[in-house]
Amino acid sequence: MLKYLFFKIRNYIEKLLDCKSFDFIALSLIVFLVIVQIILHSFTKEDSSIKKESYENIKVELSEDFNFFLNVNHQINYKIKKNDTLIEILSNIGISDNDIFNILRAMKEKINPKSLIAGQELILRYHINRNYKDIISNKKEVEEWSILDELVIKIDAETQISILRQDDKNYISYEVKKELTKKIVKYDFTINDSLFVDGQKSGVSANIMVNLINLYSFDIDFQRDIRSGDKVELLLEAFYDNDDKFVKDGKILFSSLNVRKNPIDIYLFNNGKFDQYFNKDGRTIKKSLLKTPINGARLSSGFGMRRHPILGYNKMHQGLDFAAPTGTPIFAAGSGTITYRGRRGAYGNFILIKHNNGYETAYAHLSRYSSKFRNGSRVKQGDVIGYVGSTGRSTGPHLHYEVRKSGRRIYPRKMKMIVSKKLPKKELKKFFNNRDYIDSLREITMKQNLF
Repeated sequence: MLKYLFFKIRNYIEKLLDCKSFDFIALSLIVFLVIVQIILHSFTKEDSSIKKESYENIKVELSEDFNFFLNVNHQINYKIKKNDTLIEILSNIGISDNDIFNILRAMKEKINPKSLIAGQELILRYHINRNYKDIISNKKEVEEWSILDELVIKIDAETQISILRQDDKNYISYEVKKELTKKIVKYDFTINDSLFVDGQKSGVSANIMVNLINLYSFDIDFQRDIRSGDKVELLLEAFYDNDDKFVKDGKILFSSLNVRKNPIDIYLFNNGKFDQYFNKDGRTIKKSLLKTPINGARLSSGFGMRRHPILGYNKMHQGLDFAAPTGTPIFAAGSGTITYRGRRGAYGNFILIKHNNGYETAYAHLSRYSSKFRNGSRVKQGDVIGYVGSTGRSTGPHLHYEVRKSGRRIYPRKMKMIVSKKLPKKELKKFFNNRDYIDSLREITMKQNLF
């Protein structure tokens, strides 16, 4: 084999160089190649032995007490339910008693934990620590505990309280307020179904619609005065965040309710002390008593003779009945003092309020009372004093409403209203300037920056 290889190399070199005597050169080349092969084989063998020895020396062993640790993050958006306590909420996700104590202590710097109410929203950010022990043996154990990283309490649309865990395992609390931009929004809509329903269809919030109804409760009987086709114009403040997302309603600056082609305009005016609403002439819209002490109700029975639905014979009905779902809020028709609050025969749960000038108002068949007031309490016009029910002699949930003058029941619609007060001359000039400014804003057709 070697001779054949020598012959081939020699033959190749002879052809390449046209020379017959190159035996020495060819032999030298073959010797060189053999030496190179031997050296390479030697290195490969040595490297293989090193690798083999290295692999043989690596050993992996798991002892029976092998442990490892995991950390799992969680977030819960929780709405507080009736009878919930913050201690129970935190305990249910595994927070230790010591941490709960520290959380409540930090929280008290900004808000009383007992002030939290049903419906309020919480955000709980926490992590669960799991320590796995002896997982190889049959005695494997898992230790688990929760750590609260942050508790966020939403106070209102723009404010929240944050309780945050620090590196030293203590907690601090701070208040966060959204940066809001105030804008003016204008709405125009026609009443087809009802003032409340059509307002919401046009994009007005329920909160603003309730306030609007309260403003007109002094002048409008919503069961009799409103007609399909009546028009509403509304100018109000609205607040938006930095992403131009709506956050909350502001004040009603102006409203116009066109009832049977007779517009009733109301303007907001601040006299330097507080906000009040006035008509276009500068007279306050507040009068002695509201014409309707309930929102969104249907007049089911008027004042006068009628066939009693339970007794079955004709009887004088000396009040107004407003049919509404159980739980609908009932407002004090005027400012005064509660002289009776309790059960009274066929009236069921009953409230009697004494007002100025010899007037009284009565509210019957309530399901329950407002917890804010008792016998002898002073109430302001528009305060919620109770809720619609069907107690006493009643065929269904409704409010029976009476107005009394010197102890005699009278028809509320024919009651002589106290004339509203007009602003003094100095303030009247300021009011007219403010009215003209608001009228100029009514030209806008979309939301715009107020300042």
